[in-house]
Amino acid sequence: NNCNMKKNLKIELLKSDKGQYYWHIKSSNGKIIAYSGETYKRKASAKKSLESMLKKLHGFDYSVVELW
Repeated sequence: NNCNMKKNLKIELLKSDKGQYYWHIKSSNGKIIAYSGETYKRKASAKKSLESMLKKLHGFDYSVVELW
């Protein structure tokens, strides 16, 4: 039964070629399951958007990787 297993997610914070910031969340199989949906001029704005999403991730283990 997989119901009791923790789901491991990887959150990547990224910077586009145009200098904009964004994030996406990958499942344990490497597929993107959520993303910021827009880019941000400031890192702080991208992180604030991500924090809003993280509040919805109850029952998940995740790691955050900053790639900017």
